[in-house]
Amino acid sequence: MENISYIGSLFKMLLALAVVLAMMVGTVYLLKNVLGRSQPVAGGGDVINILAVRSLGPRSSIMVIETLGRVTVIGLSGGQMSHLAAVDDPEALERIKDLKRKAPVPNPGLPLDALREKIIKTIKRK
Repeated sequence: MENISYIGSLFKMLLALAVVLAMMVGTVYLLKNVLGRSQPVAGGGDVINILAVRSLGPRSSIMVIETLGRVTVIGLSGGQMSHLAAVDDPEALERIKDLKRKAPVPNPGLPLDALREKIIKTIKRK
């Protein structure tokens, strides 16, 4: 009887499995970055408007929000939100709102933005 070696076939199978797993992890990473980077847009009639967001690290950021005319600074860390400060100074409020109005609008013609919008629309349909 012939002595058949399965080591070569096993190696090929494990290599193919590694490639497929790497593609899956890469796809998840790409989708998280594409969908996770969408900046909230402050609408005209919304009750809660996000005026500014600054990332401090992988899981922490600071947000300046306006709720019913009051401007508040919120700290986000992990799964927690902390009230950091309330902005009551009228000059500071005007300055914050002016900076928000002057902020550049993201270019909607970028391919990643179009991909993000299509993915979001597909998810909302389901």
